[in-house]
Amino acid sequence: MALCDKCKAFDVYGAIVSLTGHDSDGDEPSSCSISDWHAHLKDIHESSGSCSLCAIVMKGWREYRPELIKSDLQNASFPLEDPPEDLYDDIATINAYLNGGVDVEVERINRLDDGRHKVQFIMTISCNVGVRTSSDGHGALCARFRIADTDSNSAVPWDRLASQDPLSVQAFEISRTWLKTCNENHKSCVAESAQLPARFLDISDDADPTHIFLKELQDFKHNTVSRYVALSHCWGTGPNLCTTLSTLQKHKHGIKVSELPPTFRDAVNVARNLSVRYLWIDSLCIVQDDPHDWQVESAKMASIYRDAYFVLGAACGESDAQGFLHARHWQDVVTLTPLDNGATLALQLLPPETDEDHVDPVSQEPLSKRAWCLQERYLPRRMLLFGSQQILWECQKMSASEEGDITLHDGSHLERICKTANIPASVLARTCRERYEGDKDVNYVDWYKMVEDYTGRFITKSSDRLPALSGLAKAVSQSSKDEYLAGLWKNGLIEGLTWCGSQGAEKLEEPEEYIAPSWSWASVTGTVRFPIYTWYERARWSANMSDFEPLAEYVSHSLDLLDLDQHGRLKGGWLRINAPLFPITSLEPRQSSPPSLVLYFGVAPMRSPFADKTIRVRLESAHETIEAWLEGGFDKPHDKNVSLDQLFVVFLTRLPLILENGFMEHRFGLIVEKTGDGEQYRRVGFVDGLVLRKVYTPLKRWALKLTGDPDAEAYGVAGFRRPLQDGDMHDLDARPNRLAYDAMWVSGTDITLV
Repeated sequence: MALCDKCKAFDVYGAIVSLTGHDSDGDEPSSCSISDWHAHLKDIHESSGSCSLCAIVMKGWREYRPELIKSDLQNASFPLEDPPEDLYDDIATINAYLNGGVDVEVERINRLDDGRHKVQFIMTISCNVGVRTSSDGHGALCARFRIADTDSNSAVPWDRLASQDPLSVQAFEISRTWLKTCNENHKSCVAESAQLPARFLDISDDADPTHIFLKELQDFKHNTVSRYVALSHCWGTGPNLCTTLSTLQKHKHGIKVSELPPTFRDAVNVARNLSVRYLWIDSLCIVQDDPHDWQVESAKMASIYRDAYFVLGAACGESDAQGFLHARHWQDVVTLTPLDNGATLALQLLPPETDEDHVDPVSQEPLSKRAWCLQERYLPRRMLLFGSQQILWECQKMSASEEGDITLHDGSHLERICKTANIPASVLARTCRERYEGDKDVNYVDWYKMVEDYTGRFITKSSDRLPALSGLAKAVSQSSKDEYLAGLWKNGLIEGLTWCGSQGAEKLEEPEEYIAPSWSWASVTGTVRFPIYTWYERARWSANMSDFEPLAEYVSHSLDLLDLDQHGRLKGGWLRINAPLFPITSLEPRQSSPPSLVLYFGVAPMRSPFADKTIRVRLESAHETIEAWLEGGFDKPHDKNVSLDQLFVVFLTRLPLILENGFMEHRFGLIVEKTGDGEQYRRVGFVDGLVLRKVYTPLKRWALKLTGDPDAEAYGVAGFRRPLQDGDMHDLDARPNRLAYDAMWVSGTDITLV
């Protein structure tokens, strides 16, 4: 597609020239505007059918719009029950945007140091609607572009697009630069006492470069060099080249490089180009049909990936038969008229900025969809990833991309998990009274975020659900000294029990064979979430006014191991906790409209996106009767068939949201089924929502308003009255824990979950 006249005259290069002589750390401006371009969104929209740049600007704005909507919803910018009518309309149909003014700014940025050039240029094209209200949903649209050179051999001091050939001189030079920079500046990224694994591949025997040789450390004489590369790859479903008892000696005598699967050949090629002689590939270095060798060697995976010189990630390879050094094609790139020096300027659309700390650039690659490959990403000190679009680098100090994005950080994926496994602050006992941004570093948050990623990945055998994480669990256990409970942790138990299915994902199912007790996320197949960690996303306005109070506490547990690995497969297990237990007296579909605040004015938190049931609990005693309605859901479809008289709610934690004259309350808990004699229960569902009450009004006007059906039952948010107390609202330090009294308080009872 060609460019329109306005875009042909678009003076991006002139903006770069005007900024090149300025120091962005000094007094001179580090950005400048470009005028004399399209004035309004409607102009760009009209031109987008025939102009490639206008089309990609519209694409960038359309991709940014959902982030604006998400932010408005989280911050309750408008009543959830009465959102703007055009909230989800296309931007090209919204008059406020069509007539919005267009601004273009080019920014000169001093890049972080990864051993390459120090400057990059980013262009932001915005659409502003002028005067607006906070509730109209018409925030400014932004499309961001990387300004780059298309010539991989160019000497321009700014970004170059990734080479379309992953075997190019430029690609390997960048990889060598990352390794050199890390070796010289990141001492903690290099394993000081690393040893070669029990078996490894010698890929650079000068006497015979056409073969690679399987070596055993016990027979290896040249042990002065311990540097090796470990491969992380997707095996695929076809026949794989493996070492077995029958091929062990044959592989020692040599495997022809030409007969290796494409992924293995590519790995040999990369390692040789980066001057590393030894390579570790799981399928060749572990005897696959020897159960004893598998148990012994697979238990060492944590140290094998941790101590590697670097781990080579075949991110874009769907199987060993496909390889990963594929030709690459530029995406979302528009090229402008060649410059005076012959170079062609390129504008590359960047993903919209989000509230996430870091968006994983290989999240959509095949390697990121396999469960076994997750710990191979988390364990290494450093990793070189070959994606479908570019090469990426990760180490304990930095992440970098071939196209120029760099992020500095302190610690690897594993170290960040260990950090939050060892800190005292938690969602149940926060030590700082900051708003939501301060709640990201809480106890075990990174472990359970990792589990969310892990459970969404494909795994061939359900029985591997715990073993495929055992290396990572072992490493965390060594750091935290905590007890591992079938995918959960004793010191993060309440948080870990709050898992539920994921909205929009496949339904949770029960595997054909026993994997873990019902209270563990490993007992089901499918993607799970831990909503207690993201609850404040639903009510950011209350983040400095409310605290969770644990209602359950650990008593004891027992796990029956199937293997020698205490982090691996299980034959059985139980968990005993002390917690309030309420009988369930009725279940019905959750009303479609959010329950309104009945007694108080204010903004209720957004509802759980996972719950689909309204649960009535009722507990009678000689002194009082406690009755309430809650929102939740069943874990698996067939759990809905459980007899109602065997169902109970176990409360795990409460969070009272303080209002001016009282409070409303959120609860997390479990739906459990009583099994057999005694106090044994099996988890079948979850509770996540505000405490509700049934709305009784003449003519059932609330039911009519909320459901459209005058005969339907309707529920509102239960409010609990009490005098205003010091510290309730804004005095953050007045009380150590600003909790309202528990209007549903009952003493806990010992419950055994199986």
